[in-house]
Amino acid sequence: MNALYKKMHWEIYAKLFSLLLTDNGSEFSNPLAIETEEVTGTTRSKMIYCDPSSPYK
Repeated sequence: MNALYKKMHWEIYAKLFSLLLTDNGSEFSNPLAIETEEVTGTTRSKMIYCDPSSPYK
């Protein structure tokens, strides 16, 4: 996500990735690293975790 953020203008990134719907896999175990901009610490997106065995979400 950091690489995408660096390549895109922040407004485009915010439109495309304002909300991230994920499972609770280990690749998403550090939501702050994904949600926040690494230099300024501002929030750039929000993550929401689906409940296990709930594909309808």
